[in-house]
Amino acid sequence: MQLTTASGDMGLDASEQIRRIKNMPQSEQIAKVAGQFESIFLRQFLKDSLKPMIKGCMGENSPGSDIYQSMIVDTIADGIQSGGGMGLSNVIQLQLQQSGAKGKASNAHGDA
Repeated sequence: MQLTTASGDMGLDASEQIRRIKNMPQSEQIAKVAGQFESIFLRQFLKDSLKPMIKGCMGENSPGSDIYQSMIVDTIADGIQSGGGMGLSNVIQLQLQQSGAKGKASNAHGDA
């Protein structure tokens, strides 16, 4: 079973996701992993920051409030991701690409 969101596949089968990522070029691997990290970070941030508002509107112990909270967080997070995200993914990609380039350069000097 696969879940698809605005940020892409959020597969439940982790081993399948790893196989897919391994077959991608390194630049695509970095972009995919950075996007996934941003998506997880965004959902956690929204979950924590929206909790008081959602609990206040729905009541502390109302039936299904956790489910509704999850749905609201997912909807808002998907909207942010489809609108270009928060920019965190771009920063992570740049950092990973720079550290990869530095690693290749140091290996080249060590091989010489």
